[in-house]
Amino acid sequence: MKKIINYITNKYIRTKYRLGVIDRRYKLFSCGAPLVLLMSLTISIGTFLIDLQYQIKNSREQNINIRENKLLEEKNKLLKILTDYDCNDYENIPIKRE
Repeated sequence: MKKIINYITNKYIRTKYRLGVIDRRYKLFSCGAPLVLLMSLTISIGTFLIDLQYQIKNSREQNINIRENKLLEEKNKLLKILTDYDCNDYENIPIKRE
């Protein structure tokens, strides 16, 4: 009989403790602080990813602009060489091989 009473009291104590834990967790999450923290974390990660995307896009555009500028410089150099030789027919220029 004593074992049954001890078993019931232990079950009651454990159940009461578990209900207390559940109640504390509910109060913690019902106050909205974790939700606000989660939202702010999500927003900060989102803005970081958007900034990173724009940085990558801008660096690609800068690289493309640098390449275009180099190609224009090379084109201008070649056109200057051609005008220095007074070539009218640019496709049939003789190439000297050494």
